[in-house]
Amino acid sequence: MAKGKVLLKALEYMENLYHKALEQKATPEEKKEHEAVTGLVRSLSQKGASLAIGDFEEQMLMAIFGVREATGNSPSLKISRKELICLPIPLETVLTDFETVTRGSKDNETKLRSRFDVIFYLTHADTQRSAYYRNNELITPRVAQHIDEVHFATEKQISQTITYQQAQRHLNGFMDYTLWWGHQDDLETNLVVVEAKALGGASLGMKQALVSMAMIHSARKKSGKKDCRIFGIGTDSFDFFFLAIDNDSTWGSHYVRWRSTAEKIEIVSRIAKMIREAAALVPTSNRASIDSADSVRSQTGCKIEDVAMKGVEEEEEEW
Repeated sequence: MAKGKVLLKALEYMENLYHKALEQKATPEEKKEHEAVTGLVRSLSQKGASLAIGDFEEQMLMAIFGVREATGNSPSLKISRKELICLPIPLETVLTDFETVTRGSKDNETKLRSRFDVIFYLTHADTQRSAYYRNNELITPRVAQHIDEVHFATEKQISQTITYQQAQRHLNGFMDYTLWWGHQDDLETNLVVVEAKALGGASLGMKQALVSMAMIHSARKKSGKKDCRIFGIGTDSFDFFFLAIDNDSTWGSHYVRWRSTAEKIEIVSRIAKMIREAAALVPTSNRASIDSADSVRSQTGCKIEDVAMKGVEEEEEEW
């Protein structure tokens, strides 16, 4: 029987016993049953309680996932002068057109995600094209071989059952963008997490992206994967927090604002570097999907799903 039905029947049973107790009609056996059912409801409630990614605090990352802030700069976030690239040719023009046609509208999440789409997708496409340029020092043979296999997906839900405050909780959240290879729901293949927010919400996006990243990193580690690095971005399309969790389970961040030409170049260069890093992590024997018995999902219970698909499944579930 579905857990929701158990809770409903238990609550109805408790209500009847409660009214009997008020009327002093409950027998000693019924009082014992009342206590037992109360314990059952309490147990089911604790096991079924949800914890949203937005409720997470930094110290919980260490307590639950063993992820802590790095004492120095994350090596995965370093960028050299030779890794700086030019702005994609149409980017400034498209952003100017975007500002023109959206002038006067609210700077809400939907609008600024569209602005971020322009920056993100044009940089991604430009990085893929650059793999075919001759004498491009940034593109190693391995990156050139796999860069076309790296894609972006939008609107993903991530969830996992965790133990928090001596009770099982269902941790769940949503990822606005993920960068993946192979199969977009395999945790082995999701390499970048992006959270895009309304104006002024970049720091919140950073915190939420970091929790999703920690979930994926921790799940990979528990399943024995060798390279557990993962990257992320929290942004409102003007403020950018670049994130990384390294193999030693330390995380770092780097902030840049879309303002001067030099800052814009740094932002697109960091996005391009994340894409190249993702391509470099694609194994040579890449498969369309991971064997179910060996997958991180099957070993840890952490899973990524389409948001729309999840909604359909919840409607069909018996409650």
